[in-house]
Amino acid sequence: MMERLACKLITWMIDMQAITEEDRELYEYAAYSFFITMAPLMLVILFGSFMGFLVESIVFIIPFMAIRKFSGGYHMKSPITCFVISCFLLLFCIILSYNLIYDRKVIIVLLISSISLMIFSPIDSENRRLDWQERKHYKKTVCVFTIVFVLLSFVFACMRQYTLAGCIAIGIVLTSGLQLPCIIIGTYRVLKRKR
Repeated sequence: MMERLACKLITWMIDMQAITEEDRELYEYAAYSFFITMAPLMLVILFGSFMGFLVESIVFIIPFMAIRKFSGGYHMKSPITCFVISCFLLLFCIILSYNLIYDRKVIIVLLISSISLMIFSPIDSENRRLDWQERKHYKKTVCVFTIVFVLLSFVFACMRQYTLAGCIAIGIVLTSGLQLPCIIIGTYRVLKRKR
């Protein structure tokens, strides 16, 4: 779906003589990457607007998108399955963020998720392996983003803005949760090799 959209956009740009045919592949990749990156934000704005939780939705998705870009995690094989499950997860998180009671249990889950992100990030994608330098940079970036967003969640809580504090917490927990399948599969493979 995103590939077709990128292809149509680039064809239109070529027809308008904004770019040349020789640059098609480069621009298609750039457009596809942009659409994939922005898809969660667009979905959240759509769902949030429809449900009347626009601000909460945006506050939830910002830490998710920022950390997820560098932390890695589980990716579906099929784009259609990925889109459907992503829609379900984002919708669930928006509803949860508005109804969440920000208490000690949430803080404990937030801290565990944050520690997990800082320990296990980045998780390599099967499509692109990171070299040592990239891994080091990504880990540092995840640690900084995670600490900043956890502190921001605590600041919102101190200001009695519990809904916004919870939105940030859910964004961090979702990012960490999407690493769990990779961690479990990786651990299983290591244990299987040792037998």
